[in-house]
Amino acid sequence: MQLPQLSVLLSLSALMPAILAAECGSTGLCGLVKAATRNQLYAARQHVCGDTDLWKKDGCYTANGGLLRWPGGNSQQICWDAFENILNQCHPEGAGLHYHSGTWNWNGRLYFVHGCSNASC
Repeated sequence: MQLPQLSVLLSLSALMPAILAAECGSTGLCGLVKAATRNQLYAARQHVCGDTDLWKKDGCYTANGGLLRWPGGNSQQICWDAFENILNQCHPEGAGLHYHSGTWNWNGRLYFVHGCSNASC
């Protein structure tokens, strides 16, 4: 590999974690609101990205104290990946003190998960 190709490759690899990183927030206990479990949020992801064609248009879905919001117009795989990144990075296994919300930006369009919400769409 030539030196210019190597430097471009290293530059791109340095950007990858920033590109794939979710922004996490809302730490602490849920208070009076029942927190959605990781499995419940994965079930909501399955519903939005797999069981239906909701992912095709802008939307919002609530279930079991969790809320998912997404932009339409991206592929089904982007839907899967966006919510996967948020859940893996912002909603770790277990309940209690942890991040309850997260966003993932794909080309300026935000996917959002909140696992501690009484909001409706």
